[in-house]
Amino acid sequence: MDAGRRRGIHHLRDALPRVRTGSASRPETWTRLTLIDGGLPEPVLDHDVLDHAERFVARVDQAYPQWKIAIEYEGAHHNTDQQWESDIERYARLEAAGWLVIRVSRTLLFQHPDLLVARVRDAIVRRSR
Repeated sequence: MDAGRRRGIHHLRDALPRVRTGSASRPETWTRLTLIDGGLPEPVLDHDVLDHAERFVARVDQAYPQWKIAIEYEGAHHNTDQQWESDIERYARLEAAGWLVIRVSRTLLFQHPDLLVARVRDAIVRRSR
């Protein structure tokens, strides 16, 4: 049986290979796609960071584990007092474990995506030395 013409099927076929599980929000997905479209390697999603003794430090939105680079999208909920305090402690633990955290805002992602890509690219170059 012929189902007939399907509008948008070509866009769907293009998009399906880019779908991943593990992203907690649409902006996190847009961050990943912006980095990939900017020519960077695909980051690992929901990466658990462990310290030198294999103890849990934090789970980060996206990571380049080989370079100890974390990418964190800062949504509006990060502005609450409790979340703000928690984030400060998480970032301190990550830094103590040798990780560089790149924080991504809505403005950076949607108005200055080239700057986001440049920041991450620069971090990869510095960490690759």
